Amino acid sequence: MLKIAYIHQYFGTTKGSWSTRPYEFGRRWAQAGHQVTIITAPYYKSDIVTSKFLDCQKIDGMDVFVINTPDSNLYSKWKRVWNAFRFALTCTWLVIRGRFDIVIASSGPITVGIPGIAAKMLCKSRFIFEVRDLWPEGGVQMGLFRGKWRNKLAYSFESLCYRRSDLIVALSQGMSNYIKNKVPKASIVVIPNSSDTHLFSQPISNQLHFPEHLEGKRYFLYFGSLGLMDACDEILYGFAKIKDRRDLAVVFIGDGAFRKDLQELAINLGLLSEQVHFIGLLPKQELVPWLRNAIASIVVFKPYPVLGTSSPNKLFDSFAAGLPVIQNTKGWISDLIDETTCGINVISGDADSMSKAMLKLADDNTFREKSASASLLLGQSQFNRDQLFQKYTESIKSITDV
Repeated sequence: MLKIAYIHQYFGTTKGSWSTRPYEFGRRWAQAGHQVTIITAPYYKSDIVTSKFLDCQKIDGMDVFVINTPDSNLYSKWKRVWNAFRFALTCTWLVIRGRFDIVIASSGPITVGIPGIAAKMLCKSRFIFEVRDLWPEGGVQMGLFRGKWRNKLAYSFESLCYRRSDLIVALSQGMSNYIKNKVPKASIVVIPNSSDTHLFSQPISNQLHFPEHLEGKRYFLYFGSLGLMDACDEILYGFAKIKDRRDLAVVFIGDGAFRKDLQELAINLGLLSEQVHFIGLLPKQELVPWLRNAIASIVVFKPYPVLGTSSPNKLFDSFAAGLPVIQNTKGWISDLIDETTCGINVISGDADSMSKAMLKLADDNTFREKSASASLLLGQSQFNRDQLFQKYTESIKSITDV
């Protein structure tokens, strides 16, 4: 039996509206007989809440320590930075006190590396650094990190996390390649986000209540953050090219700092209220019928190179539901779609490219069915959650005596 601490500031279960990776892997380790402790904080998209500064909850066999340093992408940059450091310092005290065999620090924010390094140095814990996003590189490319000395300090700390870790878990091959270029001797395993085919194969009868204006329409679905990294405006510009197709609609499920801007853009483009719908946040369990009934899901990011390495949960949920994908990034996702025909790659910033992809999937039933089958096959095989859990478990065993 191992004592495992899994640090993730944005932990949540399927009752929330956020990634469930630590929950799914953590509960499986608990079921296998390991002692699993989750260390997290409230996040406005998750279902984890507390009224205390430090709270201990029990969830599916795991001890969940909740540090009341809440986060939201609606907060200012400096408020988020302050909460990230408060979270990291409290985590450090918890992992030193807990004396864990394994400490998994899931970044971002990258400050979670602090308790991971401390646990290794002071308690001789094995430190696994899980890289979900490339920071500070992403922040630098998007203009969030400015100042030569700040960037230098951030990059230095990033390299320290890589060098001090016993194992790095990268969520995509692109991330792995980036890390190898910085620290050639790093031990890295690629374990992407995964597809919950069990959840998304659930019956959908009587589960979906369409808004009144959506009744009888076929729709494209975007679900996830409506934030700085997301190019959701490209969906609206593309759909505006085919707005005369009154049988089609676009549905946005999610929230973020740019939701109001997108709603205003839809109006300015002359899109009718029955053509574009903003549903807001939904628990992951309630996403199932929306995915199962959609024409396709849309994955769009701003054209920053670093975002081509991303491993977005919406992609893997689409695979789990057997839903074709329209996406605009360059990198491993683009290559995967070319290889498997599980959807269509579009050109970032090209509204004609987006509108043509929409019409192809809406009107060519043979192509759509082929794409849907390819998508489901990826969810059942290459990105199957149980298989990736086994890979993760074997990777942990490789750095322990168990």
